[in-house]
Amino acid sequence: MRIAIISDIHTNTKAVSAVFETIEDSCVDEVWSLGDWFGYGSDNATNFWLVIRDNLNRWDLINRPVNCVLGNHDLALLDKKILYDFNVKALGAIHNQWEQLENTEIWMEEIHPWLHGLPYVLSPLPGIYISHGSFRMNNILDAVLKYTPNTSSHEISYRQLHQWIETKPELNNCKIICKGKGWEKPRIFIAGHTHEQILWQRRIIGNTYKWEENEESRISEHFESRTYQRMEALVWSTPIQPTLDQPIWLNPGSVGDPKGMNKGFWDKPWAQFAILEFSKDKESKVEFHWVPYQ
Repeated sequence: MRIAIISDIHTNTKAVSAVFETIEDSCVDEVWSLGDWFGYGSDNATNFWLVIRDNLNRWDLINRPVNCVLGNHDLALLDKKILYDFNVKALGAIHNQWEQLENTEIWMEEIHPWLHGLPYVLSPLPGIYISHGSFRMNNILDAVLKYTPNTSSHEISYRQLHQWIETKPELNNCKIICKGKGWEKPRIFIAGHTHEQILWQRRIIGNTYKWEENEESRISEHFESRTYQRMEALVWSTPIQPTLDQPIWLNPGSVGDPKGMNKGFWDKPWAQFAILEFSKDKESKVEFHWVPYQ
């Protein structure tokens, strides 16, 4: 099974169109989105939605379920009360997009119902959990709003999700959805929000633990800087062996506004996403994709 994972599109029509095209050529079975379709980008929000809608419909027509969770910028379009925590650029983008969408038919009949129906946390497959930012279950809004940039924040999410599962919650409560027969303890966490493509794994060392970065997830480990200057897609992969005590944490990067690039990248636009692959016959792996666009 191959699953394409996208996040943080941020109203970048050219970037997401390039990623959609690459996904179509990548033989994937499902597409998962970690949210933040809107915000930041300067493209017209209505025109951007038409691109998103057509692609979502196309995936459904070819039997590729799309599993989406809500991002903090998407939530800001629904609830302006969370804007107090936004920076000036983010605040301006949301206000501009709200002015473009407010009281329009496409907002009231399509975009608002779709965003409002997205969960904050989703378990699309047993032992796999996706959210936009974290898995801090003590306050479910934190799943959308909180960043998970380092080992201590990974561990907080790990422990809170475990504790939450032990309470034996309902399978579907609107904002936290399990698509299987029951909640299973996590082996794979998937979240975006930081815009930085990276893979972590929790390691047990004696009587303690450590979340270690997988260096193979860094582009600099696979391509020399001169390769970055060419307008061609870059793909590399790393094997994974997640367990209950030693789960992985995957951030697929950002489609519309990637971070963590070396200086050589900035003279050309790139979009990031990842593919998670499971197989009974060979080892599981994560593919990291960088897609150029113009």
